[in-house]
Amino acid sequence: FAYVTNPTGLYNDNELSYLTSPCFDFSGLTADPYVSFLLDVDTEAEFDGLSFQATTDGGATWRTVRRNATGINWYNNGVQQQWDGNGGFNGGYALVSQQLQGYAGMEDVRFRFLFKSDGDGQREGVAIDNFRITRMQATDYAAVRAGLFNDTNCEERTDTLAFTFTTLGSQPVDSVTVSYSLNGGAEVSERAAAPQVPGTPVTYRFSGPVTTDNAVSNRILFRVSAEGDSAAYNDTLTYVYPPVQQLPFLVDFEDGRRPDGWDIPADLTIARRAGTPSLALTDNLNAGDTDMSFTTSAYGVFESGDSVTFTLRLRDGDGNPVNEGIDRLLVTYASACQDEAVIVIDLSDVPADSTYSFTGPVGSGYVFGITVAGSGTEDVFISFDDFGVRRCPGNLDLRYTTTPPSGVFADDGVAYVLVGAGLPPYDYAWSNGDSTQSADSLSLADYSVTVTDAVGCTDEIALTVDMQAVATDDPDGLLAALQVFPNPTAGQLEVRLELPGSEEIRLEVFDATGRRIELQQLGRRAQVQGSFDLSGVPAGLYLLRVTVGKAVRTVQVMKR
Repeated sequence: FAYVTNPTGLYNDNELSYLTSPCFDFSGLTADPYVSFLLDVDTEAEFDGLSFQATTDGGATWRTVRRNATGINWYNNGVQQQWDGNGGFNGGYALVSQQLQGYAGMEDVRFRFLFKSDGDGQREGVAIDNFRITRMQATDYAAVRAGLFNDTNCEERTDTLAFTFTTLGSQPVDSVTVSYSLNGGAEVSERAAAPQVPGTPVTYRFSGPVTTDNAVSNRILFRVSAEGDSAAYNDTLTYVYPPVQQLPFLVDFEDGRRPDGWDIPADLTIARRAGTPSLALTDNLNAGDTDMSFTTSAYGVFESGDSVTFTLRLRDGDGNPVNEGIDRLLVTYASACQDEAVIVIDLSDVPADSTYSFTGPVGSGYVFGITVAGSGTEDVFISFDDFGVRRCPGNLDLRYTTTPPSGVFADDGVAYVLVGAGLPPYDYAWSNGDSTQSADSLSLADYSVTVTDAVGCTDEIALTVDMQAVATDDPDGLLAALQVFPNPTAGQLEVRLELPGSEEIRLEVFDATGRRIELQQLGRRAQVQGSFDLSGVPAGLYLLRVTVGKAVRTVQVMKR
């Protein structure tokens, strides 16, 4: 659990929110205390940010706790005295700590986190965990940041580990033990030189490589330990190394979140611009910002025939399509383990609305880079959307169920299509004009439905809505051995069924218009022995409905 700006989505435009601490009494301290917490930041750089404030007069006035020489990861934006962008952490939680200078001896102190955003551009926000205020310990070494040295999804998934730690105590030691454990496995430990000055970070690179799994999310637990260090709460950090994203896939930004593993500058936002149909990754190119560049996470395993697609839209400030203001579109891909990129699209003429498609590489662990270069002469709003890889199976494994109309001439039947392959979500195009997973208002007739998956793979299935044995609700199989004979019948119709226990039983016969012509309430019993004399009704189609407890089955009966 953690304190977050929004647990289910993005923070708000024009947000001003606070997280306020209880009152602290430092009157018994002769040395200033230390504050520490874990912080994760994802905001629009320079526009939306988090600061830390204090009050000593009951909240009448608040002042920002400014960065001092003891600070660890304290404000990556020193001009505005706030954490913004990625907080300087490059993604994930990092330890933030600083001595609260000037607060020793104070008896009424409260702190608060202040989060502010502007009116345009929303991101994940901030998360705060493990908030602590303590005295300076004698020996106290703390984990600061952790990750892979190259921090990329490589096909071989082998890299060395980088672990940053520092001292917060007054009595340093000569060396510490640094350790890591991959996915709950055995801990690997090495000795490392210890930092001597409080707040000075040291990054240690483990001597041996570690190999992570392509297919799962890898959790690496890092630890620093020193003789005499009793402050165990800040000794560990967990780094989550994501898997290579599996194919096929579609990133449509509709959840409003930054896709896992994408490297997106803080000035890019996920928003819906005027004149565009949906949320997308957006940027405003102008004289002050002439470049929209980002890279995706690694995707694989690519097979021959896979195609990469995306949509690019250009709009002016009023949402009108524009064909000017863009000098170049550049798309590259590269193995995450290589520096050299392969150029697949290099255009100087970029239409206002275009969907691009190209054959992808073959193999695993490929990162894509997209750059849109503006001319800098006017405002152009760029929307990048629907980035995916199209891979079509032989078919979409379509199946269907139907519910008949209430009568031969009725039009209240229903058909429902099931999709067993392809990439959701799916689009449905029924021959009667319906566009959802089920079609209704159906009569006795033939229909078809075309299903298109998220990356454009299609399949079609034909079906017939008739009066055959349908409308069955029998989860326990009580009616599996139901016998109805003779069928067709010249008049007499017998119904037989053996049950494992006693149930309430009801038998009904309906004509083709849905009018009930016979009803037998047999009461509670373990055996069904019913009969109907249909000799007095016209030849044609009839429906027998058998109800046993909560189980129901309807059977078509033909009268000759």
